[in-house]
Amino acid sequence: MMRKWLTSSFLVVLSTVLISCQGNADESASADNTDDNEEEKIEKAEDEENKEESSSDNQSDTSSEEEDENKEEKSLPDGTLQQGDQKKAVETVEQALKKLGYDHLTVDQSYEKETATAIRDFQAQQRDLVNDGIYGPDTKRYMQMALNNNLTFEPGSGKLKEPEENEQQENQNDDSDERNDSNEQSDERTQHNSNNESDQNKSDDKSKQSNSGNNNDQDGSSDDSNQNDSNSGSDQNNSTPVVSNPSKLLVLVNKNSKLPGDYVPQPLVTPDVRFPFEEDLPKKLMRPVAANALEKLFAAGDQAGLNLYALSGYRSYDRQEAIFASNVERYGSEEKANEVSAHAGESEHQTGLTMDVTSPKVDFGLTVEFGQTKEGQWLKQHASDYGFIIRYPKGKKNITGYQYEPWHLRYVGKEAAQAIDSQGITLEKYLGAI
Repeated sequence: MMRKWLTSSFLVVLSTVLISCQGNADESASADNTDDNEEEKIEKAEDEENKEESSSDNQSDTSSEEEDENKEEKSLPDGTLQQGDQKKAVETVEQALKKLGYDHLTVDQSYEKETATAIRDFQAQQRDLVNDGIYGPDTKRYMQMALNNNLTFEPGSGKLKEPEENEQQENQNDDSDERNDSNEQSDERTQHNSNNESDQNKSDDKSKQSNSGNNNDQDGSSDDSNQNDSNSGSDQNNSTPVVSNPSKLLVLVNKNSKLPGDYVPQPLVTPDVRFPFEEDLPKKLMRPVAANALEKLFAAGDQAGLNLYALSGYRSYDRQEAIFASNVERYGSEEKANEVSAHAGESEHQTGLTMDVTSPKVDFGLTVEFGQTKEGQWLKQHASDYGFIIRYPKGKKNITGYQYEPWHLRYVGKEAAQAIDSQGITLEKYLGAI
């Protein structure tokens, strides 16, 4: 009996031990499975993260490559381009215009009217751009902004100034030019004379008031004196009267009459004549009526066996300002610089009616020696036949304000030019300004 009880008890204990061991094994297996699962989760998460990083890197590389390609595609040429130009740079500009929405353009290497019109439309929508249809540094800057999506505009919505009106006004035939020049010259001479009489009357009235004031107010007389003393150097330039109609053919520009700072003649073209440089620079430009006349003058010079070169035409207000500042530094004072160079606004180059000419005989320079060359002598005799005058003749510095410049041609039309030449006078005298 005792043996049976011990055997039974042993079996119970053994069964309990086996069950406990099985439970621990199951718990251990369960724990192992949990760790495995967590590790698998972590590995999967790491794999997903690696995949995302790899994908992000690939996308970044692709995006970087696309940006580089876009930058390359959107790069624009330097320099100046205008209607009539035929070169590779034109094709690049036209491609850019098509990307900006000018889908009608034909992309080639020819700067035709449709390209100029698209440029003018784009310029017309930018407040700081001149609406002249000429691609230059400023237009390039704004186009680059548009290509980089930093500028909004709408192709075809620009308010354009009709070029046909300018062409009709400036590119008439010779007979029409002569009639217009004659009428304009007569009107301007009358206007100048009228202004002179008015100024004289005002001067007389002011003189009477000043004399009357001297009897009662000595301090007032002193203030007037100080004000007069201030009209020298840069202050004198600031007080110089601004012309009311800068686009007139016979506009008088000198130290007593200046152009507005924002005046840019339109349109401007490059005359088909020789230049001693190949770059398309703004100083090649002239108003069409003057450019056409210069071409005829150069053609006549060629027939006479001469070797004329055009050197410097249109010059902006800002460019003249920089040139004058350079001359002040060179000559030591504004007064000395102003003998050979004009203040900004007082330069005829801003009118688009002037061209400085030269020749190989003087190493393409602008010197008084040019007047002694065959080219200089021929110009003195024949420039007026084509509507030009030597604007600053010898011995007239007291009138023009500048020393003799045999290279400086100013277009005024045939009638005025021949009258000035035959009488040996200046433009100031012809217009009654002195």
